[in-house]
Amino acid sequence: MLNDSASETGEEPPLSARLHSLKEFRSSGRGFWTHVSDPDWNDWHWQLKNRIVSLDQLECLMPALSPEERAGTVLANSKLALAITPYFFNLIDPADEDCPIRRQVIPRVQETHTAPWEMSDPCGEDSHSPVPASCTGIRIESYSCD
Repeated sequence: MLNDSASETGEEPPLSARLHSLKEFRSSGRGFWTHVSDPDWNDWHWQLKNRIVSLDQLECLMPALSPEERAGTVLANSKLALAITPYFFNLIDPADEDCPIRRQVIPRVQETHTAPWEMSDPCGEDSHSPVPASCTGIRIESYSCD
């Protein structure tokens, strides 16, 4: 715990106390999923089954999407990916469009823009692929982790 007298006097707590506070786990809570039991919430199967994968789901939970996010999410599961577990969704700061976690998981339309200097195959993998490029967009719907 931090020294209360230090905060009252305006002094910074000792370095060890500040470092300790950074190491403490702070749960982001359950957000919209308060009704979910502990065993389900902590089960990765449940988390994957309840991912946010569509614009409708995302707008229901976070109505204040930026125009760039909305346009990017329209392309979800065709050109850009969208699959946010409930746990990870709760880490997003909905009031901050530049929240690092939000920027990682909510697609933005700018991600579809290719700059003139970008290469279509920057790692040189296409020539070594055992599958023709026309097959790379196939989605396997019947796959199950169970």
